[in-house]
Amino acid sequence: MPTTLLIDLTLDEHRWLQFYRRPGQVVVARARNGQRIQFPADRLRPFVTADGIHGCFRLTIDSDNRLTEIERV
Repeated sequence: MPTTLLIDLTLDEHRWLQFYRRPGQVVVARARNGQRIQFPADRLRPFVTADGIHGCFRLTIDSDNRLTEIERV
């Protein structure tokens, strides 16, 4: 059964470029429920703006602990 987690992210453009320039990087964040989560940084590319990445995101995790979906809420 899938699990959903909410995370708040604030990555300015300089921090995001550090992720972007090095393939295979992971983002480590703390969900609102306190759970620590990590996922591939490239999954955030659709949400990048000139200012970086800012906002609340809903992550859907499958039963194998793989990120299946990410959306801005």
